[in-house]
Order: sequence, then C-alpha cells, then structure tokens
Amino acid sequence: MKARYVIALLWVMAGLPLSSASAQAVAPNCRDLSAFIGDKPVSDIYQVDAMQFNKGGVVVAILLNYKKQDLKTVVFWRLITRDRGDTLEFCEAGYGSELTQLADMHTNSFPGRYGMPGSGFPRCSAHDEKLPGSFVVRMWANRELGESVMFSGSSKVSSGFSFVMSLDDNWIIIENKASPANTACYFNRGEKLSFRQNVLAAR
Repeated sequence: MKARYVIALLWVMAGLPLSSASAQAVAPNCRDLSAFIGDKPVSDIYQVDAMQFNKGGVVVAILLNYKKQDLKTVVFWRLITRDRGDTLEFCEAGYGSELTQLADMHTNSFPGRYGMPGSGFPRCSAHDEKLPGSFVVRMWANRELGESVMFSGSSKVSSGFSFVMSLDDNWIIIENKASPANTACYFNRGEKLSFRQNVLAAR
C-alpha cells in the first residue's frame, strides 16, 4: 500500500492521470521523476523543494532545490524537463551548486525580443553583444512579464538557467549557454507555477 501511495503522489505532482504509466527505455540522462527526487548529488541533503512550471495544463519543467538542514541554503539545483504529458520520464537540462536571486527590473528599456523559431524573433542573443547575453535576454523576459521574482542557476558543467516568474504565475526560462560564450536563449514559457516543499519526504 505504501509503494502504491508514493506512486500515486508522484503522479499527482506531475499532473498526470494514474492510468498513464508506460514502461519505456530510459535514456542515460533521462529518468523517472522519483529517481531524480531521491538522487542526492551532494552529501547531507535534508530537504528537496520543487518548483513546477506548467504549460498548457502539463508540468513541462521542474526546478529541484536541494537544501541542507537550515532549509535556507540551496546547495545544489537541478532543472529537469519533458516534452510530453503522458510520461513520468524527465530529462536533465542542467544542474549546478549556485542559485542566486536577481533584482526585478521590469521597467527596463533595453531593446530586443526573443522567441521560438517561427515567432519572428531570434531565439538567442548575439554572442558579440557588449552586455552579457544572459542579462539582455533576462531584461526582455522581465519586461515581458512585468514585476517578477528571478533566480539564476549557474553551472560549471552544463548550461546555466535563469528563471523569471511573474507575480501572477506566468514564467519564462532562459538558457545561459556555455558555448558559444556570452550567449543566452529563450528556453520555454508558460502560464502557471506551483511549489512543492520537501518532496523528498514523499518517497
């Protein structure tokens, strides 16, 4: 009964119907949601919090924040994503040890708009811009969404990511690429956020 309860809870967290389980081959960097939650990338992890990014009724990305016993300091972050809503398999987009809150600047007047291919706007900043690409694209996202809470996760081994989250739960995620240098790209956006505290305890 306990195992069934945990599985059901994880399905609810991901916004999936209980009948949508499927046994599929898992790629090396893609795992079941429960495996990511239970994985402790550093020692002495006391709590794992999850910020869920919803798009069109589906959780398309989850930011996992690994905390030590003071419950304030994030010692590791991990962004996992998925393309489909009928699976619990997520793929790791990036991870690192530093997560920093950034100042809201939604009244900025920096030029530029960004979007997915087909939107008529570039997806990425030009890598030869005088200002850091991560700053330029983040200023657009902040201006686009209005007053927001923003975090940046840096990484030495993968892309970093910036998270722009408006006060009415709209969001934009920006990928800060390691190569080419000084390049940041529109990654995804959606219309709903939810926060789950201490998801590690649900296992």
